[in-house]
Amino acid sequence: MSVPTVPAAPVVPPIADAPPVAVPMAGADARKPVAVVSQPAEVGQDLRERGIAHIATGGLGGA
Repeated sequence: MSVPTVPAAPVVPPIADAPPVAVPMAGADARKPVAVVSQPAEVGQDLRERGIAHIATGGLGGA
């Protein structure tokens, strides 16, 4: 029985390095200041006032 020959995979040329890119943090216009906007903090579950805690939980409490 003869074994079929498998063709060799083509040689892939190496990928060239990316060219350096110099962009200032402010974008294309360096005279404008950078504006950073952050999301508001989520509402926590810590209710420090007992009256509000009773209203929020329907009067349920772990005693």
